[in-house]
Amino acid sequence: MDTAYLDHRIWVRGPSLDFGLDSSICFYDSTLITNKSFSFLPGDSIQTVSWKADDSTFSNLFQPDPYKFLKTGNHQVILYATDSNGCQDSLKKNVIVNGIPFLRAIPEADTLCAGDTTTLIAFHNDPVLWTSPQPVNCNNCDTLIATPAVATYYAVETRSKAGCYARDTINVKVYPPFNAVALNPFTMICPGDTVSLRLAPSGMNIQWNPVSGITNPAGYDPVVSPTQSIQYNALLTDSAGCFSDSVVFNIHVKPPATVDAGPDLIVNYYSSFNIQPSYSSNVVKYEWSPPGDLNCIFCANTSGRAMKSYNYAIRVTSDSGCVATDSVNVFIECNQASILVPNAFTPNNDNLNETFYPVGRGVSLIKRFSVYNRYGQLVYSRENFPPGDKSFGWDGRIKGEPAPGAVYVFTVEALCDQGSPIVKKGIVTLIR
Repeated sequence: MDTAYLDHRIWVRGPSLDFGLDSSICFYDSTLITNKSFSFLPGDSIQTVSWKADDSTFSNLFQPDPYKFLKTGNHQVILYATDSNGCQDSLKKNVIVNGIPFLRAIPEADTLCAGDTTTLIAFHNDPVLWTSPQPVNCNNCDTLIATPAVATYYAVETRSKAGCYARDTINVKVYPPFNAVALNPFTMICPGDTVSLRLAPSGMNIQWNPVSGITNPAGYDPVVSPTQSIQYNALLTDSAGCFSDSVVFNIHVKPPATVDAGPDLIVNYYSSFNIQPSYSSNVVKYEWSPPGDLNCIFCANTSGRAMKSYNYAIRVTSDSGCVATDSVNVFIECNQASILVPNAFTPNNDNLNETFYPVGRGVSLIKRFSVYNRYGQLVYSRENFPPGDKSFGWDGRIKGEPAPGAVYVFTVEALCDQGSPIVKKGIVTLIR
């Protein structure tokens, strides 16, 4: 028996498959896959790939994105590939997905008064490590005794034998002691004035005493307007009831300034008048307004000459800065004689005495102005206009045509400055 060798090579085609994969990962991780596959012959190429895990295809890319398993346990990642000649192959690799280690910290959160102690507990299966910005009395204990000075957190972590990690956190709020501060502890006000009681720190529960006269007894910056000097106390307590502090506000009500301008005056047109108010003894400053026809606006008593009706206001200031006001009316005497009308007018377009209208002294309003012919027929009428306004006067026309020269009767119904009505009747001659 003998063996003969023939020089005849047999080429094996198809993809050569290989990929990198972590054999063990934690549940919260994704597995990173590195495809190292190539075609067995240089002239060939891999045309299609398909990645499969958990009985489903998750990618058709040559280099797939990291894959996240949906449950723990043993899994397979399978690569299917086809080259340019239609040759196919597949490769399987195993992955162990390890569970997250059990860890539960209680309570989830806590609230303490400064100086108080709390107990923090970790339930676990693997060794633990406590950390915090505040001092920790035992880093590896199941139970931690904490007395934080300020608001902080306590974190506990663990790592399983497979290297998987878990962490839980407890937030602890700490209420520190505080000092209540009155921002305006002593205030002087005038009677009728208001003041806001301002204090700090903010965010506290407030109890005011007394509560009468306080606009918002449960709030910050309440407004008060006491009629006499008074002391207000504010008790501040934090929302947890840990600490409280109180402050005092003293409100001093200054003596009032008073002024009585006296009764209203009715005087003849262009006659002189005097106003002599009565004042409290602490008044040191006087001011009248409007200046009108007054001789002095910074005097205690003033005088003037009546050219028209005015309401004069007096504003006084006390030696402690309190202000009081009052007013007095000076009316021009109002009667029939106060309504002035011409006895004739000449509407002949020479711009002299062209219009017939009433003028008044001490009169605030012409309610109705009427003109009648000698037969009692109304030829002109206007209502509700100020005295002395010629635009409301009669231009000597009837229905747009010049009225004949004659004697006409007029009626003026007016309202005096002090509110009383008057009526004046008479005649006027229209001259052509």
